Amino acid sequence: MARSAMLLLVLWMLMVPPQMAGAAAPGLLQGQQDPAIVQATAQIIEHARGHRLVVLGELHGTAEIPALAARLAATYADAGPLTLALEVPHTEQAALDRYLASDGGQAAWNALAGTPFWQVSDDQHDGRRSVQMRQLVEAMRALRKQGAAVQVLAYDVAKEQADAHDHHWRDARMADNLRAAAAQQPGVLLVLSGNVHAMRARPSWAPAELQLAPMTSLLLDLEPFAVNLTAASGQFWGCLPDGCQALPARTQMTQPLLRVTEPERVYDLVLQLPQLSIATLYEIP
Repeated sequence: MARSAMLLLVLWMLMVPPQMAGAAAPGLLQGQQDPAIVQATAQIIEHARGHRLVVLGELHGTAEIPALAARLAATYADAGPLTLALEVPHTEQAALDRYLASDGGQAAWNALAGTPFWQVSDDQHDGRRSVQMRQLVEAMRALRKQGAAVQVLAYDVAKEQADAHDHHWRDARMADNLRAAAAQQPGVLLVLSGNVHAMRARPSWAPAELQLAPMTSLLLDLEPFAVNLTAASGQFWGCLPDGCQALPARTQMTQPLLRVTEPERVYDLVLQLPQLSIATLYEIP
C-alpha cells in the first residue's frame, strides 16, 4: 500500500474542524444534479472567486466527489478555459489526450483502461480508479465536444520513478507539475487530490510521518484556494496495512461550511457534504 494512502487515513482519523449509468445524459454523472452537489458547487464557486488555482482535497473512492468535480468543471468551463488536474501518473497523459480526442466509444475506453494506472486489483485499490472517475473523464470529453476549452492533466508521479514512494519527494514533484500547468494553460486549474496534498500548511498536530511540505503548501505564491471535502456520514474507500476496504467518513462539525482566513490556515474552506458513498470500483476485465 502506498504510504501516502496511509497518511490520508491518519489525517482523516485525526481531523475534526465497465458501464456508464444508463439514466444519465451524455457527459452527466449520476448525482451531479443532487441538491447537495448543486449547493456545494455554488458555495465553492462563490468562496473561490478570483482564484485561478482551486484545489479539492478529497477522500478517495466515493461516488459524490467525482460528480462535484464534474459540476464544478462544467461551471468553470462555461466562463472560460479550464484544466482539470487528476491525481493520476503523468505517464497516463498521452492516453488521456487520445481519449479526450476520441468519440468516447467502447474501443476508446478499452484503450484508456488498458494503461497501467487502471490495472490494479481490488486488494490494492486505493479508490482513484472507479466507474465514476471514468465518467468524470468522459464528462470532460463531452464538454470538449460541445466546444468548451477543456484539458485534463495527469499530475502525479509515475510509480516506476525511483523516489515515487517517498511522499515528501512526491508532493514536491506534483507541485512542480501543477506549477508548470498553471504557467502554460490559461483559465482555471481545478485540482482533485487527496486531502493531505491539498493542505496549505502542515498542521501543528500532524503525525511525524506527514509530509513536511504538502503539495499545495509549495504553491502559495500562486494563491491557491484549498477546499477540504468532508461528510457528515457515509463511507469512502481507503487502504490500511491489512488491505483496502470501505471506511467510515464522518467529520464532526458545528456547521457544514467553514471559511478559514488565518494566515497559517490548513484549508481555505471546509465543506461537509451530507453523505459519501463508495464508488463503483473499476474491475480489470
